[in-house]
Amino acid sequence: MIQEKAKQLIRDAVEKNAQDIYIIPKAENYEIYQRIGEKRQFIQEVATDEMTSLISHFKFVAGMNVGEKRRSQLGSCDYAFADDEEISLRLSSVGDYRGRESLVIRLLYSGRHDLQYWFDGMRNILEAIDSRGLYLFSGPVGSGKTTLMYQLVREKFPGKQVITIEDPVEIKQDNMLQLQLNDEIGMTYDNLIKLSLRHRPDILIIGEIRDSETARAVIRASLTGVLVFQLFMRRVYLAFMLDYWNWVLVGRNLKIACALLFIND
Repeated sequence: MIQEKAKQLIRDAVEKNAQDIYIIPKAENYEIYQRIGEKRQFIQEVATDEMTSLISHFKFVAGMNVGEKRRSQLGSCDYAFADDEEISLRLSSVGDYRGRESLVIRLLYSGRHDLQYWFDGMRNILEAIDSRGLYLFSGPVGSGKTTLMYQLVREKFPGKQVITIEDPVEIKQDNMLQLQLNDEIGMTYDNLIKLSLRHRPDILIIGEIRDSETARAVIRASLTGVLVFQLFMRRVYLAFMLDYWNWVLVGRNLKIACALLFIND
């Protein structure tokens, strides 16, 4: 029964093309919200006992510790919500001061749609992309940054050796070597970038820039002649660019090819 309710929750979100599901504890019950674009929409109220079982179900299938309800946890899974349909989920849970858990479920739509652009937008982007250098993609959550990177690779560089490094892998591609972060076994961005370069890729697709160490590793990779596509959130743009230019100027690495591509709201 709980499993069917969980499938229905995911199925409803997929039908609405929602990016996130929020399960939030309230005084007497739980409330469920969906985020569609920039709007968070209320879905329903659910009794605490039922929602506790639902959260435990999602945590179990995502490989999280079901018994730990206070500390924050992260998990991910491919969830079958219908007979022939599944979707990748990324989960984050945390307990409040009263020991009640909240859960956020990110839905990762694996290549369901290519992006479409009016006029000559896509053609102009394709013409601007060179075979080497660093291209940074920024925009709001759910705006299509990852989808655009994969689409550019498919259309501009078919047949090239491509390695992706993400946390987690969002769009599954059989023709690419896709690596996923796992800090517990040393699979950090820095280590995986170094490992990837030994495989001599033509193109690297790298997930979100989060710190200076990752930024430097990305820049070093682009200086080897590899084409690098990189995500970063707008909130870290200024800090990253200050660190980037400091690194370039101090190190006199003035020949790096860097472009910025913003996806607007």
